[in-house]
Amino acid sequence: MSEYFGINDLTEDEIKSIANAKPTTLNYTVGPIISKRAFLGWTTNGHTGEEVVLYMYHPSNQRLTGVIQNSDIGKYMAETLNLNLKESTDLLFNNIIKLLNEKGITYSWKNGDFINPELVISDDKNTLSIPANKNYCILNGKKIDSLGVNVFINGEKFYVSKKIVELF
Repeated sequence: MSEYFGINDLTEDEIKSIANAKPTTLNYTVGPIISKRAFLGWTTNGHTGEEVVLYMYHPSNQRLTGVIQNSDIGKYMAETLNLNLKESTDLLFNNIIKLLNEKGITYSWKNGDFINPELVISDDKNTLSIPANKNYCILNGKKIDSLGVNVFINGEKFYVSKKIVELF
């Protein structure tokens, strides 16, 4: 902390929390320590609430100006690039937990701490494993590439591509 952040006055509790932090969660331990000393507050663990500068180029000079909602940037880009976001969303993001519950299909979690969860669906013949934050699944030991990244949200939603949904 001293070498990289100039923090030379760690408390005993801070030292213990750093020492006991899992490698994948160290930012959640170190971040608040740095923020406290910098007098920073955060609205979430991953984003600031501040406005940011947006630079852009448009072939027809149709540019966004002023204060813009972040979701409007995606709409602007889709319109500019002539993309169908609904079609892409339907193809890439299917809440597999909801679908499994609707069909009465049982499933389990490998690595139930939900830091890097893997959804496992099994029956008498097949086992399908879907790791979070990856662009593939594993069916009976064989890796199958997906069309997008498997997105896990708080143990309630797990979005996968239609290609994975069609496997069961």
